[in-house]
Amino acid sequence: MIRDQDLEFFRPVWRRYAVTTVCLLWALFEWLIAGSPFWGMLTGAMAIYCYYRLFYTFELPEEPEQ
Repeated sequence: MIRDQDLEFFRPVWRRYAVTTVCLLWALFEWLIAGSPFWGMLTGAMAIYCYYRLFYTFELPEEPEQ
């Protein structure tokens, strides 16, 4: 699971897109090419969770005041 302290790593939007895309492509690979629907569903669920957590409910951490 993505913890709040890990969200600093996901501040750049390209990282959020990259992680979500890799999970989705991995799910498609497992499902269509490898013929393993269990792993396809598992990684598909990871892709859905990444989208939900990194795009739908993502809020940028506030900048500390100096």
